[in-house]
Amino acid sequence: MIETDSTGTRIMFMRKKNGLNQAEVCKAGGFHKASYSNWENNRRTPSLIDAKKLEPILNTSASYLLKLTDTPEILGMNKDGTFVTPCPSIPILSDGLLNESTEQEQRYMPFPSFINKDISNYFAYILKDDSMSPDFSVKDIIVLNDKTPIEHNKFILAKLNNSNSLIFRKIYIDNSDAKNTLYKLIPSNKEWPLITIENIKLISIHGVMDNKRKIHI
Repeated sequence: MIETDSTGTRIMFMRKKNGLNQAEVCKAGGFHKASYSNWENNRRTPSLIDAKKLEPILNTSASYLLKLTDTPEILGMNKDGTFVTPCPSIPILSDGLLNESTEQEQRYMPFPSFINKDISNYFAYILKDDSMSPDFSVKDIIVLNDKTPIEHNKFILAKLNNSNSLIFRKIYIDNSDAKNTLYKLIPSNKEWPLITIENIKLISIHGVMDNKRKIHI
């Protein structure tokens, strides 16, 4: 069985499946040979823009290549000969605001179209610190839903009302005292402080993570 547990092996697998060599992929996508080689050898991960460029070349979705899904959705072809776009896009949140990059493509990331749900409430966030390591790393991209209700032991993206910074934490809801519910924002990295809140209204919840799927750039 082909090992497809990394972005590099997925790119290599789909290239070979489509009967292409590295030079042909580089020519079709306008990639530098060294950069592409680094992707297949897991020394680097393609940017979101480059992953989208690989879609029609490798006949699969950027979401599969970047490990957002385990299903290598096969593209169809439009009547005009162009490839069907397999992934709608979701916005990338940056400290409470959409990334203000002048490149429209960099403000969004691909999201697999075969997921049978409304994606209008989903967004992505790029982690800025190591507070959740080893579970999550700096620059990991996480996908959250701004309509999913918070639950005990869920991962949330939130902002304290007295701060302008977003924090990504696991929320622990402590109901041991019937008269006073405590909300604990727990980092995976023990070097970061535990935050305890007595009133949930003291934080703004931006989104809840449906699962622990992530990608690293």
